[in-house]
Amino acid sequence: MERVQGCNHAVNWILAPALGEAQDAHAEYAASVGCTFLRHCSASAQETLMPAFVEALFNPPPRAELKLADEKRVCITVLEGRDLVAKDVTGDSDPYVRVWLAKEDGTLIAFKGQKYKSPVVYKSLCPEWNYTIYYNLAGAMSEGFTALAFELWDEDMLSADDFMGIVVVPFDLVEVRAQSGAPIWLPVTPSKKKSKARVSGELHLRFHFPYIAGPEWKPPLRHIKL
Repeated sequence: MERVQGCNHAVNWILAPALGEAQDAHAEYAASVGCTFLRHCSASAQETLMPAFVEALFNPPPRAELKLADEKRVCITVLEGRDLVAKDVTGDSDPYVRVWLAKEDGTLIAFKGQKYKSPVVYKSLCPEWNYTIYYNLAGAMSEGFTALAFELWDEDMLSADDFMGIVVVPFDLVEVRAQSGAPIWLPVTPSKKKSKARVSGELHLRFHFPYIAGPEWKPPLRHIKL
């Protein structure tokens, strides 16, 4: 028991400076979670893990060095749309989004056979989806893909779905935005195959690397019992 109390005292000792020197909410959250985890470990596990935890906490790798080629898994979120084109006679649409890999010639290919489709939001020109997928883009780059494509469609029950436009995001922009995690509004445009399609509006997207907390990310510290 004394040994466990001694290790917990050491955890308490590193918690204060860790939180005090945290440069942002993400670092503060990491320190809190790490210390909480150590407290629930056995005494021997604490002694084993403590040096590595302290080293990682106070000497983390520079974020600027973490590139898409190194951490390849990107979180892609289709947040919402606004001022989209009306395709139904009622003056509304029933929009959903399909996410594809794209090449420079406009070719769209599914993610390794996986078709990503958001839920349908009925009777809305300003839908909110908050639809999230994760994907490793490095392999797509090596296969000649250059962008992500977000196709908007209006669901019809009695006929073929209507095309509402497309947003194409080059991988370079994905990487830049994923570093900060800040959402971005992008205009909806016709596609190369449907160049005369009637489209309008914008799509609100967010890209981020799971290991980096974006500026709007709020760590749930209230749920952590220290």
